[in-house]
Amino acid sequence: MPLPFADKTRFIHLLEEDPDRKACVFLRPWRFGKTLLTDMLLSYYDRSLAESFDETFRGTSVHGHRTPLAGSLYCVRLDFSQVSGCTEQAKSSFTRELADALRDFTGRYPELGLPYSELKSGIYDEPAGLMKEFVTNFRSCSSGKERLFVIIDRYDHFANSILARNAGASKETASAAECPPGFIRQFYAFLKEAFGGVRGRPISRIFISGVSSVSLDSLISGFNIAANISNDPRFNAMAGLTREELSEIIDGTMDFRVLNGLAKEKTLQVMESRCGGYAFSFQACERIFNPDMCLSFLKELTSAKAMPESLLTESAGADTVRLEAILRLTAPQASEEITGRILRREEIPADPPAALSLRERGFLDYSQAVSLLMYLGYLTIAPQNEPGSGRVIYRCPNEACYQVFNRYAESRSGRKEIRRTDL
Repeated sequence: MPLPFADKTRFIHLLEEDPDRKACVFLRPWRFGKTLLTDMLLSYYDRSLAESFDETFRGTSVHGHRTPLAGSLYCVRLDFSQVSGCTEQAKSSFTRELADALRDFTGRYPELGLPYSELKSGIYDEPAGLMKEFVTNFRSCSSGKERLFVIIDRYDHFANSILARNAGASKETASAAECPPGFIRQFYAFLKEAFGGVRGRPISRIFISGVSSVSLDSLISGFNIAANISNDPRFNAMAGLTREELSEIIDGTMDFRVLNGLAKEKTLQVMESRCGGYAFSFQACERIFNPDMCLSFLKELTSAKAMPESLLTESAGADTVRLEAILRLTAPQASEEITGRILRREEIPADPPAALSLRERGFLDYSQAVSLLMYLGYLTIAPQNEPGSGRVIYRCPNEACYQVFNRYAESRSGRKEIRRTDL
């Protein structure tokens, strides 16, 4: 079964209409469709792909309403999902992924990209040095009117890998990061220096996607040109699936005539309880479904021709490991309180979502942990929040997430504490 596809091109107009969003950060949990989103931005804006616009965007909301920037920018798409989670190898693998992305750019724009002979990661001491060499070359080879769009996917992947693998190493890395600015901070400092869209500063737009705002190396510390749109209600559904989008996917992929009397509406209700319930702003007007959970559910439904028994996806094991790592980084009393509230299915009051930094104290306090759990998809903002209250009410979004916490509790106690809720 193909990955669920939903038309998100309607958000392109929103991204362009506000000058403060020329550089922005967008955070969503794992497997929420952020890579597809960055692929869409590349396909829409890159000059080398302009001729295939009709074929690529036919049938989407933007097809007949393209913006002035469509097909007009020179896009550099960076994917840091393969950067090593080993602290000793992080810089070299970061530089290698950057070099690969710039090779792709040179393949599309030979006249503006760095020669391949200069795109060997081993000849640069720092990633920022490679990026500076690229931008300097771009400036010298262009007329001064060409504009770069830097698209960064999974900017925080390696940091989250360290977080999940070794909480102790995370604390050590975090505390060491306050010594002279790390290679990642230098990289983003250069992006800021080259940003502006004017002669000498050719980067006119930046889009950064990731999972969380926790940073082991102050990942984008000082990168104050970027607007964090993660909790903006207008972008609540820019990744993930709305109920209407999921309904359309079901119509296009499922034949209920061969599903032993199952009805579409009942299927949607069950999926809402198991896969839905996400909101990333208390002002959000609708709840979002996790696409990966939906895919697993529909695959099993098609195969068994019956409602899936398991609430958990194939990635549940990794989810439990990550949850355990986060709670190990949390002050013990706060960890116990958060876990207890969730297992009792209680609401969780805490501060609004915020950027986090382990280097401040070496562990997460109650509100920091709740905020991080929301960004990672274990919690969500509850619908009963009141604007201006100064506090946010969180809750577990769905039964599948409850079961991840249940598995965590079982691993600690060695016995089952809560039975799965029958749906």
